[in-house]
Amino acid sequence: MIFFKKLVHVFIFFIGILSSYNSMGQSIYSINIPDETTTERTGFLKMGTDISPTGDVLSYTDHYLTKNNKPWFPTMGEMHFSRCAEKDWESSIIKMKSAGIEIISTYVLWIYHEEIEGKFNWKGDNNIRKFLSLCQKHGMYVWLRPGPWAHAEARNGGFPDWLLEKHIGLRKNDSSYLHYVKIYFDELGKQCKGMLFKDGGPIIATQLENELQFKKPEAYAHMKTLKQLIIQAGLDLPYYSAFGQGPDDQDEFLYTLGGYGDSPWAQHTHKMFKPVYYIKPLEGDTDIGADLFGKVDGKVRNTFPKISAEIGGGLQDTYHRRVEMSPKDVAAVPFTRIASGMNGLGYYMFHGGMNQFGKTSFQESRETGYPNDVPLISYDFQAPIGAMNIIHPSYNELRLLNTFAKDFGEMLVTEKPYFPKVQVASPFSYDTVQCSARIHDGRGFLFFSNYQRFVDLPTVKNFQMELHTKNGTVQVPEKPMDFKANSYIIWPYNLPMGNTVLKYATAQPYCILKNEGKQTYVFFSDADAEFVFDGKGVQSCVNKTNSQITHEGNNIRVKCMGDKTAAFDILTTESGRVSVLFLPRTIALDAVKVHLGEKELLVISKANLFFDEKNLLLEDFTEKVKCSVYPSAELIGNTELFSTKQTKKNGLFAEYELNAKKALTASLDLKKKPMASSETAAIHFKDSLLAERATKKNFNKYQPGPLYQIIFHDLPKEATYQVRYDAPTDPLIKDWIANIVFSGDVMAIYRNDTLKYDLFNNNDTCKIKLGYMSNKTKGDLLIQVLPLDNGEDIYVEDKMLEKKNKEWLNASIKSITLKPVYCFKLSIK
Repeated sequence: MIFFKKLVHVFIFFIGILSSYNSMGQSIYSINIPDETTTERTGFLKMGTDISPTGDVLSYTDHYLTKNNKPWFPTMGEMHFSRCAEKDWESSIIKMKSAGIEIISTYVLWIYHEEIEGKFNWKGDNNIRKFLSLCQKHGMYVWLRPGPWAHAEARNGGFPDWLLEKHIGLRKNDSSYLHYVKIYFDELGKQCKGMLFKDGGPIIATQLENELQFKKPEAYAHMKTLKQLIIQAGLDLPYYSAFGQGPDDQDEFLYTLGGYGDSPWAQHTHKMFKPVYYIKPLEGDTDIGADLFGKVDGKVRNTFPKISAEIGGGLQDTYHRRVEMSPKDVAAVPFTRIASGMNGLGYYMFHGGMNQFGKTSFQESRETGYPNDVPLISYDFQAPIGAMNIIHPSYNELRLLNTFAKDFGEMLVTEKPYFPKVQVASPFSYDTVQCSARIHDGRGFLFFSNYQRFVDLPTVKNFQMELHTKNGTVQVPEKPMDFKANSYIIWPYNLPMGNTVLKYATAQPYCILKNEGKQTYVFFSDADAEFVFDGKGVQSCVNKTNSQITHEGNNIRVKCMGDKTAAFDILTTESGRVSVLFLPRTIALDAVKVHLGEKELLVISKANLFFDEKNLLLEDFTEKVKCSVYPSAELIGNTELFSTKQTKKNGLFAEYELNAKKALTASLDLKKKPMASSETAAIHFKDSLLAERATKKNFNKYQPGPLYQIIFHDLPKEATYQVRYDAPTDPLIKDWIANIVFSGDVMAIYRNDTLKYDLFNNNDTCKIKLGYMSNKTKGDLLIQVLPLDNGEDIYVEDKMLEKKNKEWLNASIKSITLKPVYCFKLSIK
């Protein structure tokens, strides 16, 4: 009988799938758009002062946040100031802003600031006031996350050791615990004085606690007490939030959500197919915190703004799970969250970092009673901006989505998501495109995904969407098309563009450039695209390059080839002009919307592109860099350091070539170093470490964790190398990056026998900046590579399995190269 019921369910599922196909084998996705009247409410939460001295106002409704009484889609990225080098804070903030981030969220890790009871440290990398000042300088908001318990893969979740040694009730209304929390919050309040939104400062919000489920009265009472303490410390702010489930009728906190493409904290070593890659009614990620607290409630309340605090900007490797996320693995998660109704992105992490050392190491480990071992220093997180301020490929991928959200978010957040009756229920749905329509007042955006981590999904033939609205049925596109394999995209639907309406386009909106009354809408796609405009009120459509224009009744259709840049203008009868620029997706990945003074430009380059209030910054490993600028603008640079040659003046773009006055190379010497002690002594030392760890409750002999030490010590079967380098200095060179290719389980890098960086192998490569190893460009490093012990239970991606089972059993460095990071600074003449 049970088997029969299962068979019926399978049969019904496949009938549902087949019903989405017509008799011609055409794949039609039908979505009903009801004629709904939405009502919004505000003022139902106990928030703080929401107006700045300049009159800016931050508030909320039950669907989204608002800025100056307009709907607002905030894009937030996590960066832990105390895990980043103070000397690079400003550069990091500029890089985050250039990627479309508007808010920097940051944990304040208690153990970093009060490692010794009563002695607070707010200096150097802990100087939060300086960090806040730099955020203010560059127009970035800040969302503080002061705990008191933060997790963040920090030792004791951020609690100082001395607090645990008092054996008092933690994370609840224990009077002794609250006494110490108050002292900590009051000290933090002193550092933040004058930096609040109401003072004209950058701090707009604070999250209390983390991963604390506060549905029960006692836990809710504790959350309210923490809020009272932070307010008493002076943090009167527009928003207070929680990352954990509470009562349905609570009125103290904004709820925030999360979602990760994998769960490195999971206590198994199997491949994971997570539902965060599905487009479906919005849910929280029930895995977050499951290693400590078990599966959590993923409920989403429609009576609160749907914003997030932990959408994975990457993932931190644990010793037993070595996950590697591709750029699309990373970006597909926030994409599906927006498609499912998310109205604000919070990336964790957007900027990686490095743990400090105090009396002890500050990382989470099984030795301290936590379920995972993470690297002692590295908190790189595979984030878009890595631990040493190195740009990872996911940076460009997320910039596409962030820029869209920033320029079109005001419209997007008012639009409710609607879904087809048949939704993807398996990662192996090879013939089904996931989709949703976010529509309000007959306009909006259509979301499509044919992407799933670990699964090579094919092209879907004869694809078309049907929208059933009060005004009838609309088919998008008008003729079926092929939907590309392993892709995801957003299409506009009835998008107002100046005095005309774009009925739909099979290309994704990227940004809007506004200059002297002229607007240029930038789109991109990885396939041929068509734009269909309502012809009413349009006087003409003018091809500027690579655009095929046809007039069809009341419509104007423009076709662009997916591998060529195209441009056209729409001229309206009201003397209006709207320009459209279409980019192939590969080019859009290298394109940045830049604000320089009062100009908005699109700059394209293979170099890493950033900008501050006055300058365009290009970073690359070569002394020759090219860039293109739209609309055409004259750029100038420091002629003493590099030449700036305009290679093309006429056309859509002004094209430039930058050449450093001199190309520099560094000397590098790699020598294998013999073990200082005997192999027998090294084995004895390793055995003593494992014997000590075996006394801990979470120890697993098949996952022993990292054995290298803060102060260098020989270990069995190690491969130890001395690296001598001499890297010349130059005003144009920002730093030098060493790329190390190796084989083995883990790598530890030392200077003067003190650990400077480490990582768990997941792809045989390690990149470091010399400036993080020493303030000198000439010196030496000691690199220790340890082999994997045969029989260890370690998860790696499929492409690394054979290497893990063979090559990693022997430790070695295969190659090391050193390249300069040139930084070209340009401004508009």
